[in-house]
Amino acid sequence: MVAAEAAACGVLPLAAGHSGMAEVTATLAPALPNELQSLLSFEIGPAAVEQIAAKLVAWLTLDDAERERASLALAHEAARRYSWKNVAKGVIAAAQGRLDMLPSPPANILHAP
Repeated sequence: MVAAEAAACGVLPLAAGHSGMAEVTATLAPALPNELQSLLSFEIGPAAVEQIAAKLVAWLTLDDAERERASLALAHEAARRYSWKNVAKGVIAAAQGRLDMLPSPPANILHAP
């Protein structure tokens, strides 16, 4: 939930593009303009450090107004999806077998290699 907590604070939730972190950043990505969505994750491998640096530089050098809009969008989406109240609703629905009430996984996670 580190990525969700970062986003809730309006901070770039830059995370490795695998497992649960990838799922969280994939749920947050649609809140951003297309050209900023790729800033949320990096591939694990020999180029990871360079990818992280490039994405952080890209985020930090955005126009102040654009970064502020993106920060607010991330915070809003994180609150909508990951607030304690909404997570509790999902847990209760799952425990009661009401699986149709649960959000679907992001499409880009379902088709990940």
